[in-house]
Amino acid sequence: MQIELTQRDIDRIAQRTALIVMNKLQGQSIGSEEWVGTREAARILGVSETWLRKTKDNYPHVKGGDSRQSTLRFLRSGLIKGFGSKS
Repeated sequence: MQIELTQRDIDRIAQRTALIVMNKLQGQSIGSEEWVGTREAARILGVSETWLRKTKDNYPHVKGGDSRQSTLRFLRSGLIKGFGSKS
């Protein structure tokens, strides 16, 4: 039996894998990249956490879990590069 994955499935697997690795490293940088939580990401952008959660797809991020209360981690350099793209 062969299972076919959609691009969305693959993206979810990749995001979940990245989050697991980040949690294992417990805040250490991965290469030269640093991941931050929602509170810090909102502070960097000067926006509310609620706004950031609603517009998270505008920024590189990973999501841990499948629930609404899942943990989000944002790529710091992606926040800085994407700063001018707030809508």
